[in-house]
Amino acid sequence: MRGLERTDGGHRDGARRFETSVFVQEDLETILAIENEAFADDAYPAEEFVGSHRAPDQRFLVVRHDQELIGYIISLLRHKYGYIVSMAVRKAFQRRGVASLLMQHALTAMSAAEITDVYLHVGETNLSALALYRKFGFAASGVRRHYYADGTDALVMRSSLPIPATDLSVFP
Repeated sequence: MRGLERTDGGHRDGARRFETSVFVQEDLETILAIENEAFADDAYPAEEFVGSHRAPDQRFLVVRHDQELIGYIISLLRHKYGYIVSMAVRKAFQRRGVASLLMQHALTAMSAAEITDVYLHVGETNLSALALYRKFGFAASGVRRHYYADGTDALVMRSSLPIPATDLSVFP
């Protein structure tokens, strides 16, 4: 293995091509496509994204790969708590460290804003998301019964900041 190269499809060489930026209105159409691909019947409408973009207590971050928008995260920062409102990554780019990159950016911003507790909702059957959130120190703190359109329960998860050390060496 040389430098940042990995032959196992890991994050090191791919992460250099991922660039984060703040959402701009021109991103909306692509965000809606990603949202519908990820959440189908539970997808937020366009108004939610526009509102998140305009709200002073929310952060709306997008990630691009070779200039193609491939994911986003929206976080809410209020008083001493934070909330991950929504996060999605195009299926073709999942399991490549993109969601970890987005979470790291959101949690770092929350920590800098002196947020002490962060919450999120996740479908109890979404095993890959549950594993990701646990990696960032989240643990189940409650259940919202029949939260999603298909009747699936949502786990309410909570993490205290600062987050536990994770392997962030994969990011530049």
